[in-house]
Amino acid sequence: MSHRRRPRINRSISLSLLAASAICWLGAAHGQESLNALRNSAKSPPRKPAATTHARAPQDRNSPVGFIADKVDYDRDNNIVVARGHVQAWQGDQIVLADTITFYRATDQAVARGHVVMVQPGGQVMFADYAELSQNMQNGIFTKVSARLADNGKLVANAGQRINGKLNELSRAVYTACNLCKTDPSWPPEWQIRSVDAVQDLEHKEVEYWNGTIDMFGVPVLWFPYLSHPDPSVKRQSGFLVPSYGFDSEYLGSYIRIPYYWVINGDSDLTVTPTIASGSGPDLDLTYRERFNNGTLNVDAMGGRDLGSPQGLLNATGLFALNNSWRYGFSADTVTAVTYLRDTDQAVPAYMESNAYVEGFGLGSWARVNVTAYQSTTTTTSQSTLPYVMPRAQYSYFNVTDPLGGRLSMDTGFINVLRATGTNTDRANLNINWQRQFYDPLGGVWNFRVNDTNAYYSAFSLNETPSWSSLRQAQTYRSVPAAALMWRFPMLRADTKGTGSELIEPIVQLVAEPREGDWRNPAVPNEDSLDLDYSDANLFSFNRYDGIDRQDGGSRLDAAFHAAWYGASNGADFLFGQSFRAINDTLAVLPGSGVGGYRSDYVGHVNFNWGDLATLSYRARYDPKSFTPQMQDVGFTVGKGLFALNGGYFFSNTDPYNLYDSATLPSNYYAHRNEIYLGASSHWEDWSISGDARRDLHSNMMDSTDLHLTYDDECLIFDVRFTKRYTSVLGDTGATSILFTITFKTVGSIGSHTL
Repeated sequence: MSHRRRPRINRSISLSLLAASAICWLGAAHGQESLNALRNSAKSPPRKPAATTHARAPQDRNSPVGFIADKVDYDRDNNIVVARGHVQAWQGDQIVLADTITFYRATDQAVARGHVVMVQPGGQVMFADYAELSQNMQNGIFTKVSARLADNGKLVANAGQRINGKLNELSRAVYTACNLCKTDPSWPPEWQIRSVDAVQDLEHKEVEYWNGTIDMFGVPVLWFPYLSHPDPSVKRQSGFLVPSYGFDSEYLGSYIRIPYYWVINGDSDLTVTPTIASGSGPDLDLTYRERFNNGTLNVDAMGGRDLGSPQGLLNATGLFALNNSWRYGFSADTVTAVTYLRDTDQAVPAYMESNAYVEGFGLGSWARVNVTAYQSTTTTTSQSTLPYVMPRAQYSYFNVTDPLGGRLSMDTGFINVLRATGTNTDRANLNINWQRQFYDPLGGVWNFRVNDTNAYYSAFSLNETPSWSSLRQAQTYRSVPAAALMWRFPMLRADTKGTGSELIEPIVQLVAEPREGDWRNPAVPNEDSLDLDYSDANLFSFNRYDGIDRQDGGSRLDAAFHAAWYGASNGADFLFGQSFRAINDTLAVLPGSGVGGYRSDYVGHVNFNWGDLATLSYRARYDPKSFTPQMQDVGFTVGKGLFALNGGYFFSNTDPYNLYDSATLPSNYYAHRNEIYLGASSHWEDWSISGDARRDLHSNMMDSTDLHLTYDDECLIFDVRFTKRYTSVLGDTGATSILFTITFKTVGSIGSHTL
């Protein structure tokens, strides 16, 4: 074998287009020889060295050879030393173990025979049956070579030659990350790379192959003239990544993506992915990442032609620390035309959001200032009606316990909302809360709270979305003081078997709060209280709206019965409650919300968990007169491992999605939301399969179906997913996709996406 290294093709090529050549079905004799070497290395693990102590190996490469052995013979006439039995030899940073090593002192050569083990300075271990070493063990010739690499990588060859301690030129080489079959080592591995020649570059940590094939289960499936991949110990290295291809019958047509990964330095990298499609494009996707001492930056920019015009997409995030208390960041998410998301196989979100912010954290305090812009992604929402938040400032503070035994908290802020079409709002707010908990002699738990919500508003175009006021503009100040006294009487006992405990707890709360007017309050814009989701979760809240622009107000009595059982690994929890108002105040809350009359809807939940074998959660709201359901939310899981079933059901008597599109209450506000979900999964050994389906029971139409199959072992991942969307996005008639990916661990992935 020549000492001259082969001319190197560009080191960055890794499973490139050269690898995507042709499918071949003819084997080669050298593959069987290399596979036998792999089996032999598996049958003959490295033996343990003799328990002999010796001095630490010197690090100078020019230092003399040191060794220990069971027996040593000296041939003084020929200047030859023969070491036999558990031989350990070292020179500089090279270590060799063998059954026998013959040292030719006149030529500075060594010949190792039998169970030869060579330990590299970086910790890599190479095995051989025979080795001739020279030049301070930097050069050598080996037979029946095998090397154990990181992440279970294995490289074997019929013969090999080392050059300057940096290159291993290999003949008839085989590489795989798969374990051989324990019951039948002659069975071929799941995949292997076979090549006529290969080079293991120890300096640059890369393995290169010429004239080879990729075999799966012993069958050649892909021939390549050249292929390279980083050593498995390398986590980042420049090179072409595995191309992906697919077919989109509606937009892209047949397409191929060829990503190139560039490691700029230790802190940054860039992935360049051109897409060539028969139906549109071409497109270019650039993904840049960088880590700084104080933060991270990620930028994904894509551009090309779609529907006959240039289009672009930007997704970027950044987060940086100013000091231990303050940080700042941003996110940019925008596209020139929403159809570009659909046509390039991108997920279409409900909306796109871009913002920049500064945020600080202190002992019991938090502050944030941000600006935000939104972009519409639906045909039903006009871009001119979406807000620009310029800016929003927030501050929260939670004090330690004061001399009275209570704790004071405060939330304050300012927000400016701008719209091209719709209400423009300036709001400054201050919310002060104080609470104290104490106990009575009988074991009752009392909690006293006082709260005052203050807000100043200056608004224009109040008569447009989303406020739809009778006024065009208004300036107003509103203060909503409130006080609440809650009493709980928890009764807890251990069960007779000592396996758990039982809780019974009545809860009563009295709230004193001024009444509110019409929920469409003409002088107050509505930016943060667009829905009222009344349930057991906010039964005891001062305000059942999510924000402060609307208040359900009024004095009331809240009552609930709570019971629970707590076991070591299982339990159950039950709550059922209702609110009682002093005055029928249905105009103060959203219609159909269930909290405006003398008696609110019944609300409650039931939760069960039986270890990790079964769970059930049920949350509901019922009409107080007819006891008909107004909202139901069910979720469950049963089983694990070999078979598991999960599902859910949701029902609501209202749909607030179109509530603020006009000044009058739309008829579809009372359209029922009614959806069911069912899924199943199974996992056994290296296989897993899962599937689910969603159906809209109100329209009696399917929403989506999904099927996912995965095989994952120590060296191979096969993943295939089928999804079908029945709902319309941007005017289409649904979509179907099939995505499969084959990952050869330590080497790369091959995938296809078909629509």
